[in-house]
Amino acid sequence: MKTLDLSKFVALVLACAAFAMATTLADAGVIKANGGTTFTFEPVAFDVHGNPVRFTHTVDGVVRVS
Repeated sequence: MKTLDLSKFVALVLACAAFAMATTLADAGVIKANGGTTFTFEPVAFDVHGNPVRFTHTVDGVVRVS
């Protein structure tokens, strides 16, 4: 197995960092959202002590994402 010297290791790390920043910045964008909703959580399952462990929810309203 070949060992990687320090200069090659630093070059590899910098290349990977530059690639990661270039790909994430190219895909980045602004997401805007607003909404007027009402959430209702209702328990549907309980443990042996009567504590709710599972819920269901309904959502009424409008959401806009751009």
